[in-house]
Amino acid sequence: MHLHRPFAVLLGIWLFCLAGLVGAHPHVFIEGQYRIELDKTTIDSFEASWKFDLFTSSSLILEFDTNSDSQFQGQEKQIVADKLKSFEAFDFFMKVLVDGNAVRPSRVVVSDIIIQNQQILLIFSVAMPDPINLQKQTLSLSFGDDEFYFALMPPENGLLLLRGMLAETCTPNSREAEEMAIDSWADVSCD
Repeated sequence: MHLHRPFAVLLGIWLFCLAGLVGAHPHVFIEGQYRIELDKTTIDSFEASWKFDLFTSSSLILEFDTNSDSQFQGQEKQIVADKLKSFEAFDFFMKVLVDGNAVRPSRVVVSDIIIQNQQILLIFSVAMPDPINLQKQTLSLSFGDDEFYFALMPPENGLLLLRGMLAETCTPNSREAEEMAIDSWADVSCD
C-alpha cells in the first residue's frame, strides 16, 4: 500500500487542477507579457503571452500531452486551445488603455501553444479596433483577473518588450496599479 501513495498524491493534485478547469477555480499563477514590434509609430496589433506556473502546467501536460512527448502538436494543440475558449469572453484578462480610456481588442487569438522547460507558454495575437499612433497617444497594457482566480504577474524581464527599428526611441514606463486585480501597468509612447 505504501508504494501507491505517490501515485495517489499525484492523482489528487491532477484532479484538483482538472476541477479548476471545469469550475472549482483554484489559484493559478501566470506570467503575462506583451511584445510590440515597432517598425513604425502607428500600431494596430501586438503579441501577448501567458506562461503557466509549473504546478498548473504539469497537470495540463499530464492531461493533454497524449503521446507523452513533452510537446503539444496537431490535435493536442487544438484540444488545449478549445479548452481555453472560455477565456475569450474576458479577452484573456488583457487590460488595454489608450490615453487612459479602456479599449477592448477587436480580436484575441491563441496563435501558438508551446511546452518550454516543462511550463506551458501561450502566445496570443492581439488586434486593436483602431490604429494607435504612439507619437500622439499613450498605450497602457496590463493583465488582471477581476475575480481573483488567476494571479497574473509580469516576468522578471518586464511586462512589455519592444522590438523593431523604433524600439529605442519609444520608451515603456512601468507603474504600479491602483486597481486591486492588477499588479502593474506598462505605458508606451514615442517621442
